[in-house]
Amino acid sequence: MDVLTIEFILMAIVQFSMLLFFATYVLDLYWSKKQFLIILFVIFLPTFIITPFFGPISILYYLSVLAIMIYRETKVVMNILHVFMALIFLVIGDNISNILTFRLFNGIGNEYLSLISYFFFFIVFGLIFAFCYKKIVKYLISRLVFYNFVSYISVFLGIATVIFMYINIMAIDHDN
Repeated sequence: MDVLTIEFILMAIVQFSMLLFFATYVLDLYWSKKQFLIILFVIFLPTFIITPFFGPISILYYLSVLAIMIYRETKVVMNILHVFMALIFLVIGDNISNILTFRLFNGIGNEYLSLISYFFFFIVFGLIFAFCYKKIVKYLISRLVFYNFVSYISVFLGIATVIFMYINIMAIDHDN
């Protein structure tokens, strides 16, 4: 297949790993070796295999299985929302990284150097968003306002994600 390139494989590994890290860090989860094998063989590999055929829609499989695993681990329905919030934050981080790397630093000239800088920005933004999200969620839970405002926060972040994606798509379409 033409889709299975080194860049695709590296991007899938980094992005899927960051999504798992984000949810694990925010929810303070500890995975056993058996659970890591389940994550590898039930979540990572099937998602990686179906991505060339279904494209971005394949992330729904990844999210649904990860949400089920997190629910089975914590028995808290609200933690499923954190998985979807992790996706929203990582999409925002992905788009910011993409804009920084391929728009601002496009003059680097080396394709692999651009890819490395993209991974660097993506990981840094993912870590920053995970840290800030965890602090904000803990603060809001301690104030007992988290459950009242969670729908408003998720709607706002969903809109922000769509805006970042639109900006990125328009920049690619107009080749600016």
